[in-house]
Amino acid sequence: MFSNIYRLLPALLLATLSTAANAFYVKATEQTLKNGFKESPSCPIRYEDWGFNDRRSTPFLREGTYYIHSDAARSHAILTWFYDGADAIYEDSGTMETLQRCLANGECGLKKNSRLAKAMMHKGWGKSWSKRDHKRFFKYFSDPPPDAAIAMATKGLGRCFGDHPAQNNLEGAGFAQRNLSTQDCAFVSQRLQALPGDDYELFKLYYKSEVHCGAQAIVPTVLLGDVETQQAAAPTKPQTSTAATAKPRSARERTADLNGCQIAYGLVYAGTNNSQMSRIPDDGLIWAMQYEQARIKDEPCPPMPAALSRWVQVQDLALFEAAPDPFVFYRANLPRKNASLNQWSDYVRTVMAHYSNPQNAHYAVPHEQCSAFTTWLNGESRRLGASGANDQRFLFEIVRYAPNHASQAVCAQAPAVMIHRFFRDQKIAAQKQAEAQRVFEQEQRRKQAAEAKFQDLLRWKPSYQPPPSAPRCYRRDDLTEVCFYN
Repeated sequence: MFSNIYRLLPALLLATLSTAANAFYVKATEQTLKNGFKESPSCPIRYEDWGFNDRRSTPFLREGTYYIHSDAARSHAILTWFYDGADAIYEDSGTMETLQRCLANGECGLKKNSRLAKAMMHKGWGKSWSKRDHKRFFKYFSDPPPDAAIAMATKGLGRCFGDHPAQNNLEGAGFAQRNLSTQDCAFVSQRLQALPGDDYELFKLYYKSEVHCGAQAIVPTVLLGDVETQQAAAPTKPQTSTAATAKPRSARERTADLNGCQIAYGLVYAGTNNSQMSRIPDDGLIWAMQYEQARIKDEPCPPMPAALSRWVQVQDLALFEAAPDPFVFYRANLPRKNASLNQWSDYVRTVMAHYSNPQNAHYAVPHEQCSAFTTWLNGESRRLGASGANDQRFLFEIVRYAPNHASQAVCAQAPAVMIHRFFRDQKIAAQKQAEAQRVFEQEQRRKQAAEAKFQDLLRWKPSYQPPPSAPRCYRRDDLTEVCFYN
């Protein structure tokens, strides 16, 4: 956002604040999004679900916390490929890893391509590519996704590939159209969150009850019965146009629940993209960067310069919109796959500081227990999915997405209650293992005793018992013999 002011700041200050500047995120609009995407009633994705930042050369689609090899991740990767091509895949490690797995296994509507999959896997490990690998990658992904991949990506998401003929129809994608009132849409939103596992995971992420409403709104087929029951119990007139009935918000409503720093940051954020606003003071631009850094580190708002304060007071709040929270953007942008364990750990500590409080203390996991904790946390993430508190869900996301060399970053900071649960489960597991070992050893002793007894039976031979009436004789010489009867 503030790339146009770098010439105003000394190099030393830029180096100090580069981390904060990277936090800027700009939502796309119909005018700024030039990748061919168009909003559609049969697709939950809106223009504002796309965004820009200075780390990527292409617009990118907002991601969720779904598992990287889930159906949601596959649909997201195919969408990224379809609209932004090879450059977007190259710059997004999550999309790269998902498509690498698809090519390695011949999944996602793609034919198996072990050579390209191996090269993509090496890039995920931070290894450099040869010119041949680089050429092979861009040649493959410069072509659009195959029809089978597009058909697969529509399932559980909707028809988001424009007018491409390979898309499933709504029924094939898992949806139906119904006339929905505002109450019906709120009900659908509530029921969506209750769907298990990966069912409609990407549709859940982009669904907005206030937008996807009215006549011929799309509904997941699994919820049709619930929606029809809801409508029968409380029939209402379908909403025809949200925009037509919405009342303009007052300045008080627009700034409700915002403090002075948030309002000032929102005005500076808007002012950098709005030529109709008066020039932002240079001190205000620097303060906005400091504010971002403070929000990311969960520190108090920095003092506001007098020039910025005067500028804020004369701004018209009639069209004010709150700016995106810098922490939310920082939280959503994981470190690169080739980042070091220390960089991943710093990222975890920074984010977890926002979720810590006296009632929910966080601690580092002891080093000697870190490997076991990481393994345990991976199992918990699969068992619990996206449920739980914010800090728990964040660690689940890290243990899913972090590369192998950085997986132990989750040990940098974890909730005390989670660490306690880990040690409890470890103790229970140790007790079960000890009991299993005792039963195993007892069974081994029983088998050894039975084997010894069996071997004794094999070695046993009956002693000779001659008939009592038959003497045993042998010759003494040619003339005599000796006999005995006992």
